[in-house]
Amino acid sequence: MSKPLRFFIAGIIQGSLPDSVHPQTYRMEIAELLRKSFPEAEVFDPVLEYPDSIGYDDAKASAAFFDLMDRAGRCDVLVAFVPEASMGTAIELWNAHRARPPRPRTRHRRRRPGQSHPRQTRRQPAADMRKLLAEAEPFG
Repeated sequence: MSKPLRFFIAGIIQGSLPDSVHPQTYRMEIAELLRKSFPEAEVFDPVLEYPDSIGYDDAKASAAFFDLMDRAGRCDVLVAFVPEASMGTAIELWNAHRARPPRPRTRHRRRRPGQSHPRQTRRQPAADMRKLLAEAEPFG
């Protein structure tokens, strides 16, 4: 039996707002879609783990930041909602990308007619995600 997929919901929280946060309802919608489509999956939402983080002191904010970067790096799929600039989301995306193991450089053999492409199995989760997102209603 394979391990369940680990999803990380990234997205704008404070953005450029000085003393408040953007609406976070998108997180519940994304989590619901993920749990419906991937019932065995682990879905991590930073806002549930660190509520009221806008009011954290520097030490607590720093600890939360580094924990989130670690978790973003360990996820299988990072889903990001970025309606405007978000430095935190950008760093989460970068850290998740950076944590991926390097792909081996291989030379592909010529395929026979009807033979599938060797990468199709690796792209399956992305295909499932595209289908899931195509069926989702727009946020807002």
